Amino acid sequence: MARKSKKSEESLGFTKINYILLAVGLGLIVIGYILLSVGDITGAPILLVLGYCAVLPLAILYGKKVKSTDEATGVVEPEPNSDN
Repeated sequence: MARKSKKSEESLGFTKINYILLAVGLGLIVIGYILLSVGDITGAPILLVLGYCAVLPLAILYGKKVKSTDEATGVVEPEPNSDN
């Protein structure tokens, strides 16, 4: 049985910035629901939309650029040769 590398077991490719953005998004959502429960019909939807539609997707998608791979084979395509 092959063991996975420690890095792939530890994280999902998230960095510290991803976790901070995730916490901010969840905080906005919690505050939005609290405002909604008290009856603030202006601020609550704004915070909820920001949390769900802007910050959480940004937290998931933010990251380093990865070299392109052939999805069928999983092989990394080499950089074009600039010697020609």
